[in-house]
Amino acid sequence: MKERFEFMQGEYTFPPANSRTYADWLDEHHFMAVPVGAHKRPIVKKWPELTPEEARKALYETQGTKGAAVLCDCKHGNGLLVIDLDCKNGVNGYASFAQHLATALPPTMLVKTPSGGLHIYYRLSNEQKGKFRSRAGWLNGVDVRAHNAIAVAPYTLYPMPFSPYFGIPYLPSAGQEIAPLPDALAKMLPRIYQNQEQGSGAFETSMKGPAVWSYSCSYDPNRERWYQRLLENGANDMVPGKRNDTLYLLSLKAFSHRNSIPEERIRSDLMRIALNAGLSAYEAKTTIMSGYRNSHVKF
Repeated sequence: MKERFEFMQGEYTFPPANSRTYADWLDEHHFMAVPVGAHKRPIVKKWPELTPEEARKALYETQGTKGAAVLCDCKHGNGLLVIDLDCKNGVNGYASFAQHLATALPPTMLVKTPSGGLHIYYRLSNEQKGKFRSRAGWLNGVDVRAHNAIAVAPYTLYPMPFSPYFGIPYLPSAGQEIAPLPDALAKMLPRIYQNQEQGSGAFETSMKGPAVWSYSCSYDPNRERWYQRLLENGANDMVPGKRNDTLYLLSLKAFSHRNSIPEERIRSDLMRIALNAGLSAYEAKTTIMSGYRNSHVKF
């Protein structure tokens, strides 16, 4: 198992070694980044549809910016896919990932997270773009950030002020370029199959990955962390054409646990996600109320 992680060894750098600006560094690595707030989520609307010029303008002109997030496999992006390994709260994403690897992986860009985890970056080919689904809990302690998802950008300082990791940077590996997605790993990842009309919000996901649908985070016993994962997945899936369906399903799941999470908090969080995604207040309230009424459904 150890040899499979040899590519993770090496130096991690901060800040950039010369006087190039952060924008230059992002451009050199073909990153599109958008501004995020203290909750590590984008604070601009319709971010999956932004062009590179719009994303760069938003990053440097949006008020309240606390950091940056790299766009993964989005409409005008460069086809990134990020494997997110967590190593905290009793979860060891490194071990889970290693157990499911049949071969060693090639060197690629790595980013150490403030909590001790790791973001592993890969570049998708034109044929692979739009084929892989983002999924929290793909493996125990391992998330996939792919279609219409984000990953906190290298060099961003952890923005959540009451976290023990506040102010600690996301450190990229020194000198490593982003490698193409290895075939061995591509065969394992959850895929998107659009077996119904565009915008229906109904997808069939590959069973090659060991986890279930993206909103399931049952591996984590901590209810608060589960809830944050649920909201993160929902926010990432709030894209044009399926926003109402996504919000409805998110409401069903969240309100089904209202015995442990206050209803007012759930309503407030869902409204924030809906409004950030571009839904009107009326649409958001109607959809959330529908989910609330039907939240007795078992998942």
